[in-house]
Amino acid sequence: MPKLVTSNLLNYKIELLPVYYASKNSLQLLILSTLLLTAFTTSKHTANAYTKKIENNNASILYYDTTHPLASFLVISDIHLNSSASQNAAHGDTGDSLWMAAKKEIDTLIADKKPGFIIVLGDLPKHDDSTKGDSNNVRKNIEQVLTWFKDSANIPAGVPLIYVPGNNDSWNGDYSALTLPDSVYNAYAYPFIHVDSAIAADHACIANDSLQKSIGCFSMYPYFGITNIPSSSSLFTSTLS
Repeated sequence: MPKLVTSNLLNYKIELLPVYYASKNSLQLLILSTLLLTAFTTSKHTANAYTKKIENNNASILYYDTTHPLASFLVISDIHLNSSASQNAAHGDTGDSLWMAAKKEIDTLIADKKPGFIIVLGDLPKHDDSTKGDSNNVRKNIEQVLTWFKDSANIPAGVPLIYVPGNNDSWNGDYSALTLPDSVYNAYAYPFIHVDSAIAADHACIANDSLQKSIGCFSMYPYFGITNIPSSSSLFTSTLS
């Protein structure tokens, strides 16, 4: 009767059909041949995520690549840049040396992993005290981070960079309005930074500051069915008020 011998080695499934044997020596020879054949198939390993079949006389070899290509994206969160301070004096925020190292690592990840898109979550600037007496410095930090992502980061053309503001990212202090007349957010097509402004106009956008007075914080409008990724922000729709 025909027999089926299956061997699973190195994540490859090998099927030999049909197999006839009449003695112990024949079975040993068959097992040895299977092992040698498995070793041979490892040299045929490919990055393709589909099954290949190789015919070899009366044997069918079926092996599966386990390295499926996966889409990826990059998320960067809570930069809290304090560009005027060394790291030792940054008090839990990101000083100059850490920011330089972070930018280098971001460029490396983009080059090596080739993300399909990039999300930058708040909060961009250093923590400010309740008096907002240092607001000009905070604004400078916000501008530095956004300008680097827009103009200096090694992001390939066509890779969207989506900026999701946090509670520290408003232009006049925490939980304040985003769209003041002199706001940096009026100068670029945010939150989609790395795309043409005409494209950004048809996507999710930062809401105006009229809601800030009534609900005490800022918000973002989603584009049709797109879900906002909140970062200490409020999602405002016609069904949520």
